[in-house]
Amino acid sequence: MAQDEFDPNSLDPQARERIAAQVPVVRAAWAFLEPIRGGRFDQAWLAVDPVTRRCWAQHRLYANRHQLQRDGYDPEDVTAEFVNDEPDHPLWEHFVRAQLQFLHTSLTGLDPEHWGIGAAPRPVAPDVELLYLHDTSTLPGNVWQVDEERPVWPMLMRYVGRRWLVLNVATDSVIPEPGWPPRILG
Repeated sequence: MAQDEFDPNSLDPQARERIAAQVPVVRAAWAFLEPIRGGRFDQAWLAVDPVTRRCWAQHRLYANRHQLQRDGYDPEDVTAEFVNDEPDHPLWEHFVRAQLQFLHTSLTGLDPEHWGIGAAPRPVAPDVELLYLHDTSTLPGNVWQVDEERPVWPMLMRYVGRRWLVLNVATDSVIPEPGWPPRILG
């Protein structure tokens, strides 16, 4: 092993336990990120919190609400369709295209071939945790050094029922709130 490589066995048992506890939340984040990387939004959608689904739909629809109404669509009805696991609405493909563009644009500067998620627990609320996606290509031993600044992409995750889901992205503190307009960014 090279001198600068990370050896998990060098950690004390409590540190290993903390990292092991992060496995479910990190796996849930990957269940969202891997499909996004591949442009498969329908699969990523299944890893998104229902409140976030509503807010993302409302955000996109709010910007086009007047045109929607002229075209005979009720934004509330369209939102109700969009929040389903498998939306079947004529406007869905437009939403997917816009949402993928937003996600890919907000990830600028992070090489998808070297994405990594920090293992440190960062609780925000009792059921909400903050993760940071970062580029590991220049990290010695794939370990982020203390006091080192690097580009990151924040992800808020929420424990819902018996699983972790994406609560918000590109913000480290905004808990989404539905509305016209919704609250999704700081």
